[in-house]
Amino acid sequence: MELEAEVAIAKHGSFRAAAIDLDVAADSDWQRHIEYRDRLGVCLFNRTTRNVALTSAGREYVEAIAPALSDIASQRCRSL
Repeated sequence: MELEAEVAIAKHGSFRAAAIDLDVAADSDWQRHIEYRDRLGVCLFNRTTRNVALTSAGREYVEAIAPALSDIASQRCRSL
């Protein structure tokens, strides 16, 4: 779920919109992101009171994982 959350945050530019997209509570989405960031040791987003933007490392990360997540999702749908 962490990978999907990071991609959704990047896609929407908002923790709240990402949480709605993933059907989770916004607070839990933010907490998951903090825990994931701490494990990664890399800041993926710059966050202000009005904006969430990818860092350069975040952009590279999302560009690398988004296609794999899409492939996994399409395989999951075909096998059901």
